[in-house]
Amino acid sequence: MPIQDPSAKAIQSLNQLSSSHESCADFYQSICNLVESKLYHQLTVQILSFTSSFENFQELQRPNDEDSAMVDDTNEAASSSSSSSFTNISNSNFLQLYQILTLPAFGSKLDPLILARISWNVTHSTLLYCRHCNRVPSPSLEEMSSLLTNLVSTLEKSSSPAPHAQLYTEAKLHLVPLLLFSSSSSSFVSTSWREDIAQFLKRYAPLLPQLTSSTAHASATSASVAMALAAYHETAMELYRSIGLDTCSESFYHAAIEYLHYAPPPQELQGASDEEERENMMHLARDLILAALVAPQVYNLGQVVYENESLLQMFDGSKVNHHGYLKELMVAAAQGDVKGSMEILNVHLSDLEDLYKSKGGDVVGLANIIREKIILLGLVHMVFERESHERQMKFVDIAERLNVALEQVEWICMKAISKGLMKGSMDQVDGVVDVTWVMPRVLDDVMMKNLAARLGEWKEKVVDMRNYMKDHVAAF
Repeated sequence: MPIQDPSAKAIQSLNQLSSSHESCADFYQSICNLVESKLYHQLTVQILSFTSSFENFQELQRPNDEDSAMVDDTNEAASSSSSSSFTNISNSNFLQLYQILTLPAFGSKLDPLILARISWNVTHSTLLYCRHCNRVPSPSLEEMSSLLTNLVSTLEKSSSPAPHAQLYTEAKLHLVPLLLFSSSSSSFVSTSWREDIAQFLKRYAPLLPQLTSSTAHASATSASVAMALAAYHETAMELYRSIGLDTCSESFYHAAIEYLHYAPPPQELQGASDEEERENMMHLARDLILAALVAPQVYNLGQVVYENESLLQMFDGSKVNHHGYLKELMVAAAQGDVKGSMEILNVHLSDLEDLYKSKGGDVVGLANIIREKIILLGLVHMVFERESHERQMKFVDIAERLNVALEQVEWICMKAISKGLMKGSMDQVDGVVDVTWVMPRVLDDVMMKNLAARLGEWKEKVVDMRNYMKDHVAAF
């Protein structure tokens, strides 16, 4: 019996794809060449790049159609249970490419993290396709999750551990219901999958430091670590968003900041292919600002304003000027500009309340919550501006700076101390507050320069003291 080339099925399937998708024939031919040359890394990288763009997605003929020629015994060789389940939703060129990579001919030669990312591209693009064509009935969670579920099982059974690929795949698997049921009003369904996602986050939380360690896995790179952790924090972020900013504003804020740390938004988003990502980034920017303004223990607004400038630039476009005030409000509050922040808030309060209400928030008392945060940040900024030995401040100066009544200053200082924004003591009789410590936070360029100048002055004082001690203290 002649020995059959194990890659023959892959090449056959690629030739069929090329004939049905002529606009991408050159791409499929390049994939054929890589298969024949056994350049597996380049193969997966090219397929990953191709499936990352929804514009390349093409729905193919269903395998149960009478004249179907696209799906042959390739499916039987490649995870038939998950493939057949997923094909019930959509038999796309993306799915066909993924099925080729799961053929026995490739075995363990492929990077598991890249394979996981391709699996997610197939799943996410198929979900977008079903939404765009308003498919009825909607795909079930089991069908939409089938590829990722099968890959998780494969990774668990693998003799070569791939913890970053496994975390990424499981995170994306738990992200599917959050995207699939984002518009669902079924509280029963919501409770079931939210509890499952919460258990996943809890299970992996203590393992994250190990995954970030350079010695955790020999083949791990900084990029693979970032992708896996970004996937984890994205799932956490979407879970808290689905519950509502009214109850999970602080948890959402911290998860979103961590996600942006590992997956910062691109500097530019242009063209139709980036429209989906632009919408997602705008959605995230609005929710992050709302969470920062209402979360009870979030005062380090510089994390948003100075560390995520590219995200806030989403508000600079002409299409989103109606929410441009959110960026202005955040910048003013982070800089301790009480007067400017209050003016912006008063002008746009009605729109801000409508936006917060659309996120499931209770607008009762919303204005007072934001005003209190603006005033407390103004006080923190006022303290920071002063030299460390000049931080005994009069109540009257504070009232003037924060634009509040004199009788409110004592309460404001007590509030700031109780929230851990500063440490110190008050003298109600003399009307002064002596601040010994102020909370650390992200600074802008101007504040960094001022801090550098202070450090320079401190260095000169230390040198002068050393010289004085050297000249006046007798040697023992």
